[in-house]
Amino acid sequence: MSQKSFHVMVIGGGLGGLCLAQGLRKAGISVAVYERDRTHNERLQGYRIHIEAMGNRALHDCLPPHLFDAYIKTTGSAGTGLLMSDEQLNHLMEFAVDLTKQNNLLESSRSVSRITLRQVLLAELDDVIQLDKCYSHYQENADGSVTAFFADGSSATGDLLVAADGGNSRVRQQFLPQAQRVETGTVAIMGKVALTPRSTHCSSLTSSIGQPLCLDPKDVASSLPSTTSVARPGSGSGA
Repeated sequence: MSQKSFHVMVIGGGLGGLCLAQGLRKAGISVAVYERDRTHNERLQGYRIHIEAMGNRALHDCLPPHLFDAYIKTTGSAGTGLLMSDEQLNHLMEFAVDLTKQNNLLESSRSVSRITLRQVLLAELDDVIQLDKCYSHYQENADGSVTAFFADGSSATGDLLVAADGGNSRVRQQFLPQAQRVETGTVAIMGKVALTPRSTHCSSLTSSIGQPLCLDPKDVASSLPSTTSVARPGSGSGA
């Protein structure tokens, strides 16, 4: 009698869950991903994300060569550093990137669209991903296996259950009910703006293309200049 193969169940089809699924499949390990979205294109939000060399190496190890090549071809340089400004775009600090590694696509920092990266990670996983599966809870069985239950009344059993369902993970809430999220008081606001004469009035915007622009008045309030003409969204005042 052949030995039963080890089977992994991944709850959540985000970037982490999909990368894990690709890696397990590449290693010849049985895996299934359960995603609550009904289609692959249901979530198109997000911007470009920054991936360091460690992330490149992880993707290289998890993806088959042709998919890793597709990932690399859809990335760009992560820029020359990270610039932090206050709400009036006064420079507060700047971190430079080691430009000696820019020609090494595996060891350099890369910038990639979150949507595009997810499409690369989804490739060739049609038989692995089950959509419209809203996870409910799990049950540990006497034989050492684990069963996951879903809102539609279905269930699935495997040898290992992986929580890749985000910050509000239902798996974590059951497994570690004492682990509560802590409010830090920090809020990140992101947006996209057309490059017009008005939006590029400050040279910081045009010189930081491809780099994050961090506005954090809470932490840098003492650094803000004394003025009453601060431009705010919707105020109609010039930038």
